[in-house]
Amino acid sequence: MILKKILMLMVASLVLAGTAAFADDEETVILDLETLTCKELMAGNDTERAAGFGLYQGILAGEKGQFKLDVDKAYKLTEDVKDYCLSNATSTVLDAFRKADQ
Repeated sequence: MILKKILMLMVASLVLAGTAAFADDEETVILDLETLTCKELMAGNDTERAAGFGLYQGILAGEKGQFKLDVDKAYKLTEDVKDYCLSNATSTVLDAFRKADQ
């Protein structure tokens, strides 16, 4: 189960990186990760949401200087953020992660 969660996070990160690397110049989308709202993230498809959650997990870990991933804790944090976002659509995803991680 743990390996599956790790692989899911890795695939999500690769999908996000691959999307940016292969996008045409005319179709390039630039997201402001500080202002992206819960509503905007939750409106994406499963792959986009998974990539977003993985990315924000990494941002949060980077802010704390953490280089080890507790997979069960990361999964719970993502679930808590999903719940928070469903009730607070206008909140930023970054704020949702910070609040859920307290």
